[in-house]
Amino acid sequence: YCAGTRLGFRTLDFGRRHVDRRDLGIVESVVEVGEGSNIGPCRDRIEVGELETRRPSRGVALSYTCDAVPSGGGLAPAGRPSILLYPYNPMPTSNLSHVRPCPIMHVINGQHYSGAERVQDLLAARLPEFGYEVSFCCVKPERFPDRRATKDAELFSLPMRSRVDMRPAFRLASIVKRGGYAALHAHTPRSLMVARVAAMMTGRPLLYHVHSPTSRDSTRSLQNWLNNTSERFSLAGVTRLIAVSNSLAIQMQNEGCRVEDITVVPNGVPAVGSIPDRTAPDGGWTLGIVALFRPRKGLEVLLAALSELRNAGRPVRLRAIGEFESKTYRDQMHRLALELGVQDAVDWVGFTDNVNSELVKLD
Repeated sequence: YCAGTRLGFRTLDFGRRHVDRRDLGIVESVVEVGEGSNIGPCRDRIEVGELETRRPSRGVALSYTCDAVPSGGGLAPAGRPSILLYPYNPMPTSNLSHVRPCPIMHVINGQHYSGAERVQDLLAARLPEFGYEVSFCCVKPERFPDRRATKDAELFSLPMRSRVDMRPAFRLASIVKRGGYAALHAHTPRSLMVARVAAMMTGRPLLYHVHSPTSRDSTRSLQNWLNNTSERFSLAGVTRLIAVSNSLAIQMQNEGCRVEDITVVPNGVPAVGSIPDRTAPDGGWTLGIVALFRPRKGLEVLLAALSELRNAGRPVRLRAIGEFESKTYRDQMHRLALELGVQDAVDWVGFTDNVNSELVKLD
């Protein structure tokens, strides 16, 4: 890093263990601090450069002034602004053991544990490496509290009795104030409604993760309209939209969101250490699908394709990995498989904690 780098920064008061979060700044000066150096007490919070609304580069800047120059620290003279930069990949939290991680409250539904919930679980597992502490608030606390991997992350159950029940928002606002949370991060239209009210009451910034298009999220037109309407209403004043794909970013722009407020971050998954060499099977092929099964996922199309392949003499099987959104839809798909004559060629695996162990069984 060098002077002139644009990035996000935090102003720290080491004496009171307080983090005063700012927007984005331009680095005016850069200093080097040896690993394990004592950076000394902070005298005053300072601002660096002219603040601008720009996305940060790959780094976090910690700015402070020092009462004295610690030996071997290589800092600027006492009383002058200094900046300490840490790369994002990864942020060396061992050097920040004296600073409390920045607490973020993730507001989610919680009735499922599928793709979006695994992303939230993964964030809770990895964000501490970058100086953030994740807590969860579930407004429909059903499967997520028990199935999540990050049991050490604090979780608050604030169930909504109906779609218009806003009482959890007031309880959430109290939790956010009492816990000193720096921001709220919502992941669904329902959780966005609650988080928006809590953000207004606390003055905290609000981020919204767009995981799917609410206007066509299901085959139920009324539910799609209600979700889309509540989402658009609650988006007023949201600090940042995070879309998981370019197509979702374009849709949010078409619905009136400013392009400068949208960031595309594809969903991450745990990396696989090594992938075994694969050869084409001599006999039948085993196809697979991993999903929370609901109408918009297209399982009907896959079963029809499986039927066509088998009718053409192709020895193909299907492993359906995941649970169904509802018992009604599960029964419909089982009946469809029976009608298409592929019931004996489908393995309904169900939910699994270890998706990678299932992937190696597929061709």
